[in-house]
Amino acid sequence: MNLDRKAAPIGWDDAQTALRAWYATAPGAELHGRIAGRIETLLRDRYALHCLQIGGTRYGVDLLAGRALIHRIHVTGDGAGSMRAHPAALPLATGSIDFVLLCHALEFSADPHAILREVDRVLTLDGLVLCVGFNPWSLLGLRGLWGRSVPWCGHFYGPGRIGDWFALLGWRVQRRETFALCPPVHSERVRRRLMTLERIQRWLPVQGGIHVLLGRKHSIPFTPVPARRLRAERRPVVGGVVRPTRYTEMH
Repeated sequence: MNLDRKAAPIGWDDAQTALRAWYATAPGAELHGRIAGRIETLLRDRYALHCLQIGGTRYGVDLLAGRALIHRIHVTGDGAGSMRAHPAALPLATGSIDFVLLCHALEFSADPHAILREVDRVLTLDGLVLCVGFNPWSLLGLRGLWGRSVPWCGHFYGPGRIGDWFALLGWRVQRRETFALCPPVHSERVRRRLMTLERIQRWLPVQGGIHVLLGRKHSIPFTPVPARRLRAERRPVVGGVVRPTRYTEMH
């Protein structure tokens, strides 16, 4: 599916359909394997009763299968517990989901903030959110500068920006990383040569083509006190003697 950037914005469902078609190609299948493997590693020791997957990679593939994640719902129609709904208007009760996977859910949305607010609504206190997306600060992101088809026509958001959105919702980032430094290309020969780039991934920790952020919704949100306010709140001094306060022991 070829999509002109100057044409009318593509709908979220149509974009997910086109994305599934791209992940069925050779470079997409290779990237899917790396994403699925990384998700499995990150969630190996996690337990959640009610889970929600928004977005995904390949048709019929449950990215949350085989783990201690009991009841799984898929918004894009993947898996057995599929549900047809828009991610910004989920037919789910408030505070009913323990874990949410956002896999390429924000790149093709006209209002990614609405999706995150809806996830915050359905997420339980201390619930987890795992966000997987394309990293604009990578070779894959550079490919998107002149791309007109899915996935290159999407809006790629950097992990720093998404981390800021997490903070605004009161979610604390527990893990942030990138991987897949080698960009996906159709030529098998070029792809094998580019795979040598993976050897330098540890020296380029934020240039991977895929970024992953794991956040937790805290039950007791806190607001840090600015340093300038702490400096201003000093105990008053009268006549060179510190005036006792209720926190000062008096003998």
